[in-house]
Amino acid sequence: MENSSPFEFYETRNFNQKMNATYGFIREHFKPFAKSLLLLAGTPAIIGSILLMDTFSNLQNIGKTNVPIGIAGMYEQWNVIEILAMLLFMLLAGVFTVATTYGYLLAYKEKKSKVIEVSEVWQYVRKIFWINFGTMIGYLITLFISLIVLIIPFAIVVSVLTFLGPFMIAFAAVGFYVGVFFVTINLSLIFFIRSHERIGFFASISRLFTLNRGKWWSTFGIGGINIYIQLVFSFILFIPWYIMFILKTMHDTGLEVFEKPSPFMDVVSNVSLVLYSLASTLLYAVPLVALAFQYFNLLELKEARGLRARIETFGEKTGPAEEHADF
Repeated sequence: MENSSPFEFYETRNFNQKMNATYGFIREHFKPFAKSLLLLAGTPAIIGSILLMDTFSNLQNIGKTNVPIGIAGMYEQWNVIEILAMLLFMLLAGVFTVATTYGYLLAYKEKKSKVIEVSEVWQYVRKIFWINFGTMIGYLITLFISLIVLIIPFAIVVSVLTFLGPFMIAFAAVGFYVGVFFVTINLSLIFFIRSHERIGFFASISRLFTLNRGKWWSTFGIGGINIYIQLVFSFILFIPWYIMFILKTMHDTGLEVFEKPSPFMDVVSNVSLVLYSLASTLLYAVPLVALAFQYFNLLELKEARGLRARIETFGEKTGPAEEHADF
């Protein structure tokens, strides 16, 4: 028997409340949510991670063989088909992560239960997979165009600041990266807009501007801090690979004091890279959940859907239920 009442999505929340809601929801639904992510998004993420590991291995071996240096050498050293397969599976892993995360949220929103099976999440994933696949393509194209647009003023500023010293150029570079990050996070809101409202890509862009008007920095803050947390936790799994990479690099200097890397070091390095790639993909569900709560927050602020629903059902008798966990 469940001991919590259904969680209310349509609610205005400040930054702390959105953070509490994000991690409270994940904590309360951790097992079924993690199971859904591993089974549905884990397979393409693992395959893509393994292909990424092999690509990095080939990259490290460039220069150790007799292949020519440059583009021709890279082409000969790398398996182009493998690289394309890696990019495809990483794309699928990203789409499945988005679709599974929002499929789970939509399943819970309808069922109002913590007992959610993978099969139930899969039913929603099937409905929104191609929506999110198309959104991902449009998202990447829009980011690329935005990057070009941002590069033009950045290049002008750098050319002007060249006479003022490297410090000002570095300051401008920081501003450029903040701008790219700002656009990336705010644009990410379209994934849940399309998944929840089932509207077209360009209509979702218009909807994004309508909901986010005056709240761009709020969306940037809640998305940015959770992406930072995601990167920190996933980077922990990357540390062994980085250590092995340094040891191999020191060995490649030719100093005799360093022994040849053992097969164990290679195994640790490869497993670390695969786990890092897998974790960084699946942990992206955290900022996705945070952005979903931001969406409902904006929806309530602009349209008061939850308030209207509560007014319409005011006075109706509901079954007794204990308060849900403190989100």
